[in-house]
Formats: sequence, structure tokens, C-alpha cells
Amino acid sequence: MDVELTRDLRAAQGELKSLEDSLDRSLGDSLAVLLHRAEATWEQYRKEECDAIRLAFAGGSDAPVAQMDCWVALTDDRRRFLGHEYNFAR
Repeated sequence: MDVELTRDLRAAQGELKSLEDSLDRSLGDSLAVLLHRAEATWEQYRKEECDAIRLAFAGGSDAPVAQMDCWVALTDDRRRFLGHEYNFAR
């Protein structure tokens, strides 16, 4: 399970990075700067949200799996959101 989730997380992060790079090339500098700030804030949110999930499962062996699953889900959500909201720029 850990191997699959690690692979899924790498894929999700790669897809998100590819989209972000594409948006950076397409958007003006001012908007790109704002998106980078939002990305930093979102990364902190993702960390804290998924840390909370891990803590919720702390009594069992599923804690790391639940945390990794959270990272994958939130990363996929971010990619879908950016793809939808900035579809005009790609």
C-alpha cells in the first residue's frame, strides 16, 4: 500500500508541477507571483490538514497511509482546481 501511495503522490505532484509550470509561462508576472504565494499557503494547509489526519489515526498502523492518502487527494484537488479556474491560460 505504501509503495502505491508513494507512486500516486509522485504522479500527483508531477502533474501539479507541470500545470503550474504551464501557467507560469502563460500568465503575466503579477498573476504568477500571486499564484506562487497562494501555492506556499496551500502547501502549508496541506501539511497541517494531513498531519491532523495522521494524528486522528495515531492509535493504529493506518496513520501513515491515511496521511499519504490525504496528500494525494489534496494534491489532485489542487491540480483540478487550477486546471478549471485557469483553463483560459493553457
